[in-house]
Amino acid sequence: MKRIHGILAGVAGAAVAWMALLGSDLLDETFVLALPLLAVVSYGLFNLGIVVRKILNFRTYPKEQKALLEDILRAKEALKGKKVFDDE
Repeated sequence: MKRIHGILAGVAGAAVAWMALLGSDLLDETFVLALPLLAVVSYGLFNLGIVVRKILNFRTYPKEQKALLEDILRAKEALKGKKVFDDE
């Protein structure tokens, strides 16, 4: 529960800061109203960047692929006599 408390404290702090900005003349009101949307969009773009980076750096393992295919063939042969597959 400590993590949720930290998240809720962060959200509460951001909400208080946002309301304080709404009440002041420091920034334009339309920009301040758009800040939560901008925060959500930037968070989404950050996560999209992480996913794209992980996809671009995805490595293939040919030895493991070959071993997995051999395991699948052995399992099919073992289950052939038990009429598990329809293609017999």
